[in-house]
Amino acid sequence: MAFLLSGQTIQDPANFIPTDIIIGEQDTASDGSLKTDVIAVKTEWTLSWSHLLSAEYAVIRTLFRARNEVTFQYPDDNNVQTSAQVIIMALTPGRRKMNTYYEGVKMVLREV
Repeated sequence: MAFLLSGQTIQDPANFIPTDIIIGEQDTASDGSLKTDVIAVKTEWTLSWSHLLSAEYAVIRTLFRARNEVTFQYPDDNNVQTSAQVIIMALTPGRRKMNTYYEGVKMVLREV
């Protein structure tokens, strides 16, 4: 199974961590208890690569700077290709090596 971002195949990440996050508001009640108004539960994915080719990084960076939602396709826990509409929330380039690849790239995607 492959990882695709906006139809572009990207190298399998060294780490792929899906995290469910609550979208909502929290207030402290007069008795001190925390009250949460849950609007939605979304998934956030953190992907990292120890080595990512410069061309692949350039594609991801272009998508990040466009700030549009994109389609993310990935293999789920049962190795079934799954897709979600996401926005790239963060992109850390790491270090560029020999003009051919980057070391330590990290990307955070959030379901829209």
